[in-house]
Amino acid sequence: SKQFAELMQGLIGVESAAGQGSLFWFTAVLRRPPGGGPVPRRLCGVPGGGRCVVVAANPVLRAHLVCYLESFGLRPEPLDSLAAAAAHVAALGESESGPGESRPVLVAAMPVTS
Repeated sequence: SKQFAELMQGLIGVESAAGQGSLFWFTAVLRRPPGGGPVPRRLCGVPGGGRCVVVAANPVLRAHLVCYLESFGLRPEPLDSLAAAAAHVAALGESESGPGESRPVLVAAMPVTS
C-alpha cells in the first residue's frame, strides 16, 4: 500500500485511538488524461447504476459519501454500523434479485466503533 501511494506521489497513514477506532488515509496526485478531455465518471471499474453499501457512524459524513457515490452513477445504501451492513448484505443474498440487479459491489467503510 505504501509503495502504491508513493508511485502516485502521495502519502499513506493511520490514526488510531484505543476504544475510538482507526482512520486509514492516503493522498495521491491524479492527472487528467492527455488531450484535456473530461474524465469518465466511473469508479473502480464499477458500472453505472451499481449498488453499494456506505457505512459511516457520522450522519454528515454518510450523507456526503452518498452524494459523492451518486455522482458516479452508483446507488448507495447508507447504513450507520457494520452490523447493519452485514445484515443488509445477508438479506440481499437471501432475496431474489430483479432483472439487472446484483448484490452490492462496493463497501465504503468509514470510522465506526461497532
